Amino acid sequence: MNLKWNGKDVTGYVEKVNWSGSAKQASRTISFSIAYNHLDPEFAAVNMNNGDKIKFYDDDGKLVFSGTVTRRERKSGAGSVEITAHDYMWHLIRSKGTYKFKKKTPEAITRAICSDLKIKTGSIAKTKIRIAKFYVSEKEYYGIILAAYTKANRKNKKQYIPRMNGTKLEVIEKGKIISGFSLSHDSDIMESSYEDTTEEMVNQVAIYKKNKKIGTVSEKANVKKYGIYQETLTVDKGNGKTQAKAMLTGTQKSASLSCVGDSRCVAGKGIKITDDATGLSGKFWIENDSHTWENGIHTMELELAFQNIMEKESADKEEKTSGSSGSVSVSEGSGGGVASGKAEKVIAKARSYIGKVRYVFGAASPDSGRSDCSGFTGHVFRKAIGKELGRTTGQQVLKGSKVSKAGLQPGDLVFFKGTYNSKHIYGVSHVGIYIGGGNFIDCGSSGVRVSRLNDSYWSSHWLMGRRVL
Repeated sequence: MNLKWNGKDVTGYVEKVNWSGSAKQASRTISFSIAYNHLDPEFAAVNMNNGDKIKFYDDDGKLVFSGTVTRRERKSGAGSVEITAHDYMWHLIRSKGTYKFKKKTPEAITRAICSDLKIKTGSIAKTKIRIAKFYVSEKEYYGIILAAYTKANRKNKKQYIPRMNGTKLEVIEKGKIISGFSLSHDSDIMESSYEDTTEEMVNQVAIYKKNKKIGTVSEKANVKKYGIYQETLTVDKGNGKTQAKAMLTGTQKSASLSCVGDSRCVAGKGIKITDDATGLSGKFWIENDSHTWENGIHTMELELAFQNIMEKESADKEEKTSGSSGSVSVSEGSGGGVASGKAEKVIAKARSYIGKVRYVFGAASPDSGRSDCSGFTGHVFRKAIGKELGRTTGQQVLKGSKVSKAGLQPGDLVFFKGTYNSKHIYGVSHVGIYIGGGNFIDCGSSGVRVSRLNDSYWSSHWLMGRRVL
C-alpha cells in the first residue's frame, strides 16, 4: 500500500488503513492513525488538516482513493492522530440544489449538476430516455442524480450507481460481475456467515376502508408453505392493492464474508462465490465492503446482497419519461410507502447532519456536533416539525403506534434491542429514522449515517417500528 498526503508519501507513519464503502450513499471513506509527537520536528511536520488531499494506492500500485480530510482527532498521550477522509462524492452528498429540467436525459442532468459544482465527469451511463419534466427543490445533488436515473430504471429496468473515479464522477451500471475472479472456501474465504429467516415474513395483507374489509393480497405459495403471516392496511382512497403488494415480504437472507483482500471487491460490484461451509454458491452482489491493510496484510469484510437492486430516489413530482418507444407514467414511490410533507421535512433535517455529528453517549446537541441516538432523533423531530418525542429511547418507544418492518413508511422511528445491555422497556437500546427503500438514518458509533435495515447486524437486533407522524 501507499498513502500520500498533499503529494507527500507518509506510508511510513501509518500502521493501519481502512478503506470502505456502501452501495447506498456511495461515497467511499478512508481512515487511519498517523504517528504524531508535537515535540519531535519530524513527526510535527506531518500535521494533517481538514481539506488536505489524500491519495491511497493498493498493493499493485493502483489508485483506489482520492479525496480530502474531513475529520481529525488527536488524543493526549495516544501518540497518534485519527484521520478520516471522504472521496469527492462527499460534495454531492453534502450539497443541495433546486432544479427544473424539461426533456432532459439523466445523463444530461448529471453533467449539468457536475458543471455547477465544478466536478469533472468520466463515464456517464447513457439511457437516451428523456424526462418530460423533472423538478427537485432543496435536494442533495447525489439524490438528484439518483432520482433522474430512478426514472430511467423504471423504464429500462437497468440498475445504476454513481461513483467517483479519482476526481471524476461516473455513473455505471450496478452489479456487473468482476471478470475472471471468484472467492472460494479453500483459498480466499477465512470466515463466512449466512442466515435466512421467516421471522419478518408478511405473506398476506388485509385491506380496510372505513373499518370495512375490502380485499386481500397474498403470496399464495408462501401461505401454503409457512401458514399465514398477515398485516393490515387501511386506505382512504382506491383499493390499496399496490400498497399492499409492497408490504409482502418473503424469506429474509443475509450473508457476510471475511476474506483475503482484493481491491476490486467494492460495493456495487457482483462477485462469484463458492463456499461449502455455508452453502453460498453462485453470483452475489456486494452491499458493503471494508478493506484493511495492517502489517503488510490486506483483508476485507464483505456484506452480500442476493439481488442486484439499485438505490432509488424520487423527484418532487410525478412526471413522465419518454424514449424511442413512446412514453410511460412513472410512480415515484421507492417501496415502504411515500414520504408525507412532515416526513420529508424530518428526513431532510436528519440528512443534513450526515458526517457532521459524532456519537457521544448522553449528548443531545447535533448542532454542536455531539449526540447519542435518541438525542439525535428527538432533536431532528423538534427542529423539523416542532414535535416532542422525549429524550430517551425508553420514552420514544412508547410514542405513536407500533408498525411492522414490512409496513414502515418514511418518517417512522425504527427501534433495536440488545445493542447494549439496556434496562429500558422492551430492552430497547437504539433508535433511528426510516427514510424509505429499506434505509434508515441514525446516530451510532460512526456518527450520523445511513444504514440498511436488512444488514445482518440490524436484522438480528430489530425490535419494532413506531409511527409518530
